[in-house]
Amino acid sequence: QRIVAVGSKAEVTIPPGTKIIDASGRTVIPGMIEMHAHLITLGHGNYQRWFQWLDQHKAKYPIEKIMEISSRQLLASGVTTVVDLGAPLQPSLQIRDRINKGEIMGPRLMVSGPWIIPRASIFPDDSSRVVGNSTEAAARETQANVDAGVDIIKAHGDLTAEQYKAIADVAHKGKILVTAHINDEAAIYNALKAKIDILQHVGS
Repeated sequence: QRIVAVGSKAEVTIPPGTKIIDASGRTVIPGMIEMHAHLITLGHGNYQRWFQWLDQHKAKYPIEKIMEISSRQLLASGVTTVVDLGAPLQPSLQIRDRINKGEIMGPRLMVSGPWIIPRASIFPDDSSRVVGNSTEAAARETQANVDAGVDIIKAHGDLTAEQYKAIADVAHKGKILVTAHINDEAAIYNALKAKIDILQHVGS
C-alpha cells in the first residue's frame, strides 16, 4: 500500500468503496527502513553460536530458507525496505528477485551479496570476497559483484586507502553506491577520501 493523501476529513475526499480501517487510539506510520540487515542471521546476536547451529541444521534450514523467514518477519514488523549487507551472492539475488516477482512475502530488498574484506570473517565463507591487501583483487571482486547484479557494494574494515578507492571507482562506474563497515579513525579518513558513500559502525 502507498500513502496518497494525508489530512482531516474536511481536507481529503475518500473515494466511494474505499476500505476504511478505524485506527483510533493507535499510531499509523509509514513503512520503516532497515539500512543494515543481515538476513542470514535471523536476528541472532551471537554469530559464532548461530552459524555453528546453522551449519549443523543446513539440510532443514538452508540459507535461502533463513533469508526467506527473515524477510517475512521484517515485513510483518512494519519494515518495508531493507538493505542486506553481507550474505552469499546467489541466495541474496534469489530472495530479492522472488520478492519482486511476488513469489514470497518480504520488504523491498537491496542486496550487497558478499562483502569485500581483507580476511575471512565469522560469517560463512561465501559471504565474503577475500582480497588480502591487493588493490587489484579489491577492484576485481567489486566488479564481480557489480556484474552479478547487486544493488550496493559492502566494503569491510581494515582495507587500505588504495583498496577503498579502487572499490569506490569500480562501483561508481557501475552507478552503484558503496557502504563501508569501519571503526577506527584512520579507516574513516581513508573511506571519506576515497568517496565511500555510506559509513557503518563509525566509532562503535
